[in-house]
Amino acid sequence: MKEFVEMRDVRKIYRMGEVEIAAADGTDAFSDTLERVYEGFPSESVDYGIMEKADNVYVSLGDFGWSDLGTWGSLYDLSPKDEAGNVALKCKSLIYNSKDNIVVLPDNKLAVIDGLEGYLIAESDNVLLICKKDEEHTIRKYVNDAQIKLGEEYI
Repeated sequence: MKEFVEMRDVRKIYRMGEVEIAAADGTDAFSDTLERVYEGFPSESVDYGIMEKADNVYVSLGDFGWSDLGTWGSLYDLSPKDEAGNVALKCKSLIYNSKDNIVVLPDNKLAVIDGLEGYLIAESDNVLLICKKDEEHTIRKYVNDAQIKLGEEYI
């Protein structure tokens, strides 16, 4: 798949990968083939990799808000807040003397928070993350550190 990365037309890259994956379908090699082919695909946005090279794309003017929901900050911005600017999603919460936090825990959890300002508190599976909300760019570092120091169990 390395030769795929050298190609500029992402559509051709995916078609070539599709052929290899289809050939392995139903065989013992399918999972390994799928993983190997997928890892060889370039990490490229749809707009750059496909849309800019297409000649049959049309646009229409729209007047609507946009936010990249791939970030905790965007999730916070778009979520309902209490009178102190706190957001609690999925879980039940008791929040005291705190403001501008986002709490995302499983629905069977109760969050009791006192004295925090501007924090992200999130739990997923067996990981609890507590960090400054404005420093969400460091989350990738935390994930890498956990993977290196503790293995795949916490990723």
